[in-house]
Amino acid sequence: MNFSVHETRAKEADSAPETAPNPSNVPSLDRPEYAEVLDEEIHEEYMKIKTLLLASRNTEQPIRSLVVAGSVRGEGASTVAIHIARTLAVGNAFPTLLVDTDLRIPSIHKYLGLKNDIGLAEVLSSSMDFAMAIHRTRFPSLGVVTAGRHPLDVSNLPNTQRYQDFLQFARNHFQYVILDAAPIRETFDAVVFGAPLDACVLVVRADHTPRPFVLQARQRLIEANLNVFGVVLNRKRKYVPNFIMRE
Repeated sequence: MNFSVHETRAKEADSAPETAPNPSNVPSLDRPEYAEVLDEEIHEEYMKIKTLLLASRNTEQPIRSLVVAGSVRGEGASTVAIHIARTLAVGNAFPTLLVDTDLRIPSIHKYLGLKNDIGLAEVLSSSMDFAMAIHRTRFPSLGVVTAGRHPLDVSNLPNTQRYQDFLQFARNHFQYVILDAAPIRETFDAVVFGAPLDACVLVVRADHTPRPFVLQARQRLIEANLNVFGVVLNRKRKYVPNFIMRE
């Protein structure tokens, strides 16, 4: 199934890892203009993804937690994750938590104009209250956990009780949990953080990412037993990518 999904026209934070984006040039959830970034037609396309997620609630394996990642940097995974989370949360519909798990080159806080002094890294490396790391936005139903600054080895993270407790906390307080992850071919972080989640979405930039890279990334997800919910083909002509749901 193919769905058109908007690619924001603002500069991608993960399109140039060597240069951090200027927050003043990036749409923020807390800025009035953000609500105007998605026109009606594009908003409807994100609503289709939302509808698919909601429909899964009536299946044996409902999808309430999702990791979003590209195979390489520059594919727009962070933007897609933000818009999926926002679409789920807008209108106080479904409490949603957006989490930045790209601890190497985080970008969510730059997009949303948030501080990054306390985030996921601090939560997982201490005994602090999980709620202390949640940033609120102008959308009451949307919370954000930035990546944080504390150096953290995530190689064995899924086996730690602390991470499991954090996910349980998130599921108890939010109906949906969306994770933005580092590129799959760059690191195993997406697999590591995504392993306990219900599904994953692979973001692919049209006319940019080599096909073998995409296939390798998808295979890595499958070998890790992650449920590949679908693929977002990003930056297609006219800035309208496709969402391809796995049959």
